[in-house]
Amino acid sequence: MEKHKGLRFILTGSSARKLKREGVDLLAGRALFKQAFPFMAAEIQDCFHLKTHLTKGAWLQYGNRDGKIFFWRTKSGSEVDFILYGTDLFAALEVKNSDRIRTKDLTSLKAFKADYPEAKPLLLYRGEKERIIDGIRCLPVESFLVHLDPERSLAE
Repeated sequence: MEKHKGLRFILTGSSARKLKREGVDLLAGRALFKQAFPFMAAEIQDCFHLKTHLTKGAWLQYGNRDGKIFFWRTKSGSEVDFILYGTDLFAALEVKNSDRIRTKDLTSLKAFKADYPEAKPLLLYRGEKERIIDGIRCLPVESFLVHLDPERSLAE
């Protein structure tokens, strides 16, 4: 880079993540690190369309939370799409591409809740009504994303 002034490179992928995680600075100030967070649905309001906008991890990043996003699966095949875990955060989110909630849609969240009773289970679906079924809050996914605020917890 120093000998050939016109050359530039970007370090991406698992190697970049590993170096960042370990705090390695191979360029010693000669390169810039810039990060642009995605828009949250609450910020773009009426311009938000579920089919075209995703907010993966934005709530954690904007809220400056130490939480991380995980996936949970048992040997028997039960799985939960997103586990949000951090100092003041423990939630299990299951997302269904259906406008109705079936009993079997809640099975994995019930299993997770049995193993981790302190976690907040939440089912997101494409319907229009908020419900509580067997102690599990069920919300329309679009409403959930539009009202997602980095300054508030998921419980609010």
